[in-house]
Amino acid sequence: MLYKQYTNDSMTQFIQQRYQDYQDNPKVMLDSLLNQSKRVIRLNRLVIKNLHNDQILLTDPDAIKQATIHHFQNVAGSLHVLKDYTVKWAQWQPEYAP
Repeated sequence: MLYKQYTNDSMTQFIQQRYQDYQDNPKVMLDSLLNQSKRVIRLNRLVIKNLHNDQILLTDPDAIKQATIHHFQNVAGSLHVLKDYTVKWAQWQPEYAP
């Protein structure tokens, strides 16, 4: 009898928590339903190479953040610059017209 009461109370608590998450923060509810967890990489130090190919140890959080952003924007050897797709878009534009 005590186990059944505990089970019912637990279920009620989890249902109420899920309902509260649905109202206040739907992302938390969806992550819970899909058994997803947030994966985060925390960097407190980073070794980079400067222009002279010397290794430098970064420990400043802002410098680490900037170096990480720079790395992921340039890792594939491309630069994030605006490209002119006007000619290509002109070929496809009629396909997307209503």
